[in-house]
Amino acid sequence: TFTLTDNYCQGTMVDILPTVSNNGISGVWSPSTIDDNVDGVYTFTPDGGICANSFILNVTIDSATDPTFILTDTYCQNEVTDVLPTISDNGIMGSWSPSAINNMTSGMYTFTPDMSVCANSFTLNVTIDLPTDPTFTITDTYCIDDAADALPTTSDNGISGTWTPSAISTMGAGNTSYTFSPDAGCFNSFSISILVEDCGCPTPATLAINPLNDICEDEPINLVGVLGGSASMISWTGGDGI
Repeated sequence: TFTLTDNYCQGTMVDILPTVSNNGISGVWSPSTIDDNVDGVYTFTPDGGICANSFILNVTIDSATDPTFILTDTYCQNEVTDVLPTISDNGIMGSWSPSAINNMTSGMYTFTPDMSVCANSFTLNVTIDLPTDPTFTITDTYCIDDAADALPTTSDNGISGTWTPSAISTMGAGNTSYTFSPDAGCFNSFSISILVEDCGCPTPATLAINPLNDICEDEPINLVGVLGGSASMISWTGGDGI
């Protein structure tokens, strides 16, 4: 008589066949060890001189089931990652090592089925991408009531998104922060501080007239205008006789 396991999962550790029965009969097995890949018949033959029958063990090897999962395997760095499920899509229970996805670095995660389940392990390779910075060429200084540029909804390097606030206001002086939030994708946000100044009235041009000495009638002179302050142009107006 024996107390033996007659059913195993393929590829798992099998029991050693005992050379002495539960009721003290010694003998040998043929084959001598259980093959963990295929079904088999194992015969125990008592040693010579013992008045005992042989014993037959029929062993069944079950094929291991592959766990199936629908899992995300690519994330953006610092993105909230999914929780690793402890039950596969086809009902296999088990545990993960590591138990949670690290959103800072790429890594490998292994699902190991519970011992009571005839199933293979499952490996998930997770890639963590570095986010891209949007780049912009934007004017960051205006005067009050200037016509401001429209904030672009696509960055210089092709990233689309939206701005908060959505448009530059030049109604009052001060610094205002404008934030660009990219549409779905692995991108960083972008912020710019825009200054609106009270520029006041332009300072008039200062003039230098050469020569400054007396001139004769009909003698030509050179008038030289020198821009000063915030003036950007000079207009000449002639008086009587000039």
